[in-house]
Amino acid sequence: MSIPFSHGTPFDTPTCIQGWVEYPFARFGNNTTKLYHHIMVQNGDVYTPLTYNSEMTAADEKPDRSPFVDDSSAYWVEDRGQAPSGDNLITFDRIFSNIPLDYTEGGGLYSFSFPGSAASNYTTSMGNGGVIASGDTWNLSFSLSNADSKYFSIGDAIVIRRAWTFTPIGQTPVSRSYSKWIITSKGAFNSGTSGGVGSGFVEYDARLEGGEGVTALTWTLSSPHPIDKVGTFARDSSITLNSESILTNRFIKTDDIGSFRLEDKFQIYSYGGADYVVADVVGTATLPDTQIYSGMTKSVSYIQAEPETPVRWMGNIWQIVGLKVRAR
Repeated sequence: MSIPFSHGTPFDTPTCIQGWVEYPFARFGNNTTKLYHHIMVQNGDVYTPLTYNSEMTAADEKPDRSPFVDDSSAYWVEDRGQAPSGDNLITFDRIFSNIPLDYTEGGGLYSFSFPGSAASNYTTSMGNGGVIASGDTWNLSFSLSNADSKYFSIGDAIVIRRAWTFTPIGQTPVSRSYSKWIITSKGAFNSGTSGGVGSGFVEYDARLEGGEGVTALTWTLSSPHPIDKVGTFARDSSITLNSESILTNRFIKTDDIGSFRLEDKFQIYSYGGADYVVADVVGTATLPDTQIYSGMTKSVSYIQAEPETPVRWMGNIWQIVGLKVRAR
């Protein structure tokens, strides 16, 4: 069998004798990113690797006799498995790669130190009379503007910011202005008005925590408008909680990874003038502030739990690995 030649010289130019395609991220549903494998033969004494950024095109560095069409989005990343094959020849796998698509996967529960939060108040309408009794449970009805409704969901603990009392039959009046209530239902958006809340509103019901077993069926309210503020409870300091997490993977192609901006761990900063100081509690003068952070917890936002880490994937393509947790 005659020895094949390339450009008239026995294998002075690396020549492809076999090729195949690998899909390294098919398990994540990515059938776009390809690794192009070329089994090459060349005289060992003239072998040199290619340079990063070499494209798999005939005009650039696509191997002679490659079975693949040009792909200008595939770059040389590695020559793998160089080995002698006799007669001063070597074989090796010359690999070109696309830049992989970013992907995310579940990370399970992760323990994270979440910031404390100052209490926030939101204007309400009176609802349908405020407080009513249902069996042995005290219930509260109120409405919020559509804009404010994103801060409250079923199961949230709230506090009423208006002083009023109730009088169980035959007992001394008891103040419940700052009692803890639990939201039990959240209605759909209504485009009308409710008790002064315009431009659309959302209706809520809540029950008084610790009010079970009160057998009285009447209230004496201290004001005809007992409910004008609904507030969140303050969390005076940071707290460590388990929360859902996700693993993020994004890819960049660069010859200088040190100049690339990576996401740092989520942190609260308080500010005054030109100074920014790390803080443990969100407030009105922090980044983010109380309302923004509250909105993040309600909209299932994820925050950076650990700084992003760059890992060389292949060639000068880097995999940026991150871990995020659901804000709580």
